[in-house]
Amino acid sequence: MCTCFIEVQDFQMKKLIKTYITIIRGIDKLKTDIHKKG
Repeated sequence: MCTCFIEVQDFQMKKLIKTYITIIRGIDKLKTDIHKKG
């Protein structure tokens, strides 16, 4: 039961990190696009 809970937490953390990285990359892309237009 304990190991299962830890695995689920680990999976959620990886998902969260992946989402966070995607958002950061998206913001970086937006910044470069704005700079190119500017």
